[in-house]
Amino acid sequence: VRSEHEFMQDMYDLQVSYLVPMRWSPAVPAGDFCDIFGNFEAVYKVHVSILNRLQNMLVDQWPSLDRIGAAFLEIAPDLQVHEEYLANFMTAQAALKRMANNPAFADLLKTLHSNVKSGMEIIDFLSRPFNRIGKYAATLERLVQLTSPSHPDYDALESATATLRAAFDLAAVAKARRAIVDIKNKLVGKSLPASLDLTGQVLLCQGPIALSHTKRLRQVRSEYQYYMFSDVLLLSKPNKGGGQLKVKACLPLKDCRVAIDPASPSSTSSTSSSSSSDIRGKVSSDSLFAEPFTIMHTPSSASYKVNIVNQQDRRKFLAEIRGRIALLSDDVTTHVFGVPIELLVRMGDVSVPGVPVVVSCMVSQLQQQNALRTEGLFRLAPDEGDMKAFVAAIEVEGAKPGPISELNMLAIISRFEPHVIATGLKRFFGRLPTPIIPYDMYEPIVQAGPPGPTRIGRLTQLMMTNMTAGPDRDTLQYLLRFLYDVGQFTEFNRMTHQNLAIVFGPNLLRPRVHSMQTMLAQPMANEVLADIIRNVDQILP
Repeated sequence: VRSEHEFMQDMYDLQVSYLVPMRWSPAVPAGDFCDIFGNFEAVYKVHVSILNRLQNMLVDQWPSLDRIGAAFLEIAPDLQVHEEYLANFMTAQAALKRMANNPAFADLLKTLHSNVKSGMEIIDFLSRPFNRIGKYAATLERLVQLTSPSHPDYDALESATATLRAAFDLAAVAKARRAIVDIKNKLVGKSLPASLDLTGQVLLCQGPIALSHTKRLRQVRSEYQYYMFSDVLLLSKPNKGGGQLKVKACLPLKDCRVAIDPASPSSTSSTSSSSSSDIRGKVSSDSLFAEPFTIMHTPSSASYKVNIVNQQDRRKFLAEIRGRIALLSDDVTTHVFGVPIELLVRMGDVSVPGVPVVVSCMVSQLQQQNALRTEGLFRLAPDEGDMKAFVAAIEVEGAKPGPISELNMLAIISRFEPHVIATGLKRFFGRLPTPIIPYDMYEPIVQAGPPGPTRIGRLTQLMMTNMTAGPDRDTLQYLLRFLYDVGQFTEFNRMTHQNLAIVFGPNLLRPRVHSMQTMLAQPMANEVLADIIRNVDQILP
């Protein structure tokens, strides 16, 4: 409550110090005012309501606050106003930067800032609502750690934490998405790859880069700007007579190689004759960080001799491009994780009809190891190194010629402890090309109605209509029956059916397009999924 008070004081200061004076100032046209503040006033009203709710809880429940998780689940839908606010945030930044060139506005901003007691800039104030969702998520995560799984509010705390964390992560993605759009608007020349418009696209790094080339028998260096995204590297140069950048090269990273320039004195002094200059993500030598290096685009045989002067920036560039080349290389092939269930069933020597060998083996090992009594099963994360070894071992087995052997798969999986296997099972379903519960079922499931026989009837009809006989239905039924069994041991593993729905839900049931609204609806999706687990034999007979 104290933290929310401090946040609301900042929001009040923003209104008094900036919003109200700018609204009536002739130096701020109405359109620019809207660009700067967006729907801030709607966001402010939501947080006033949140503060009032928290204060009432403090009065009514003190000293035993046992409905914090439930309260945040009730609050979550109101936070949808942040989606529009965040979408406008980059517009606000651009508007403030553009208007700073207007002397009247610059003088106004300077005067207003001088009256702010905290000394915060307007852009710092404007970023606070976005960061607040992350603060809620972090606070709830800490409460989950301090709360016993037997506490009546524990399930709601876990659900609220997952919801707000997902909403915060989505907000961060939206912010990154807007940054990519702004970069695209600066670029002209070559056609840009369609992948820049994908939701998951990420800007890894950007900055100045020098390209060396021969002109009239002389070696010439030209200053360029690079943008490295998750799958492509763009090299651009300032366009004459404008602020735009002309794209000179668009290089898919999966087709690139990076080499230290063998003609460079600095590289020959630090590179032994036995080390290869082709890294494709495989060389870790510090020779990578010598002065010049060459980027080669294999399909076109084009090469670009480049240099980044700042050592820290050069190291970051080379580390990022090395990692992406290794990840995107055609040498990296998946044979199990990320492969459709129907195909895996055809590839394997299955013992459970319609269920991939890897799924039945993981479930079987969890049952044989008596892991159902393991506290925090499916909730506690194992060591990531163990997880990488687990996935790699399964992929190696899946790559062998012929059907996937159940005997060999069981031998591999049995070497790992229960939390690794449980996380591997979640990861398998999370990495499927499409969720095992089809996208089109997401909205009808979320809207299945309040708990009770009517909801169960609707869910049964939905499954009958949309999950026809086949490997997907067989595998989903097999998994949900196993999760039902896990929930029967809640006295030992502290995992109720509701807990299992929370940790497994996003891997099984998700919308085709993520938005703040769908993120904040996740608790309802988890609640319905918990009902499906409890009543699996009726809903998926």
